[in-house]
Amino acid sequence: MQELPGINDGLSLTERLALQAIAQSGPISLRKVFRELIGQRDPLPYMGDMMFYSAIRPLITGENPLLRITTAAEAEALTTVELTPLGHDILNGKAYWLDVASQPRWVGGVCLTPREAHWTVDSNGRPVWRDS
Repeated sequence: MQELPGINDGLSLTERLALQAIAQSGPISLRKVFRELIGQRDPLPYMGDMMFYSAIRPLITGENPLLRITTAAEAEALTTVELTPLGHDILNGKAYWLDVASQPRWVGGVCLTPREAHWTVDSNGRPVWRDS
């Protein structure tokens, strides 16, 4: 079976693609990240800009953020962000997002609570039970 890089990092596809774009570009505005996702990276783009900003916000505002604001702007789209060291660790497979996240998340009708056991997908795309 095909190896799916990064799939076992605890991130959603949108989060993972956004972090990869930010890691490759350095500090970048959220507007540019959104355009990159919709225009280049997302295999099935469906998300509007407001939903994208809503999806990215927990990566900035949590107790252990993956993104750091480098330039604040009145319009969220113009805010510039970069990866934190933890963001780099998540992308490089050295940390797992739900081990350090501070907010529960809903995926497919299932609430995933940080640091609690849950179903996930391994690097081969197979479902596995992940203990906390």
